[in-house]
Amino acid sequence: SGNTSTVDMGDEKDYYIPRISWLPYGEKMIFTHMNRLQNHMDIYTVEPSTMEKKILWSDYDSAYINLNDYTHYLDDGSVAFVSERDGHAHLYIQDAKGKIRQVTQGEWDITTLYGLSSDKKKAYVQTTRSGSENRDIATVDIRTGKVSTLSTQTGTNDASFSATCRYYTLSFSSTTNMGTRSLHRAT
Repeated sequence: SGNTSTVDMGDEKDYYIPRISWLPYGEKMIFTHMNRLQNHMDIYTVEPSTMEKKILWSDYDSAYINLNDYTHYLDDGSVAFVSERDGHAHLYIQDAKGKIRQVTQGEWDITTLYGLSSDKKKAYVQTTRSGSENRDIATVDIRTGKVSTLSTQTGTNDASFSATCRYYTLSFSSTTNMGTRSLHRAT
């Protein structure tokens, strides 16, 4: 229609909006709002017809939030995201009612959240479980938090998953291997 509408941001003047997109089912806009110190982040949804905004989820860090694009919005209203709220980057699930559950934990980090299986029971991630200088590809059982490593070689493993996360290409390199690429079926 060519009409524009404005989302009311309140009286706050110093803030960042680093991400704007649509929820996967396309009915609501979603945006990330961060304070000037970048240690508090609110993810809002906006209803286009009314411009009403609601907080979907929030994150806080006493020092700084490492902004990432590792958030997946599910059709049932739940959200899978990576946060450093326990000191390490781990997977969290917020259900449709707003209850947040930490799925993974330990003295290692998730460096990439590639996606979720079509049945939403597994997450596919890159981790530092075999040491901070290495990257492993793994699957996480969303219900139990059990992590199973998919990659078999120590070094830098990276993956590119199909849209349904049923297949992936695995890229591997190390100080003694210039690099290989292989195709796999996700488990």
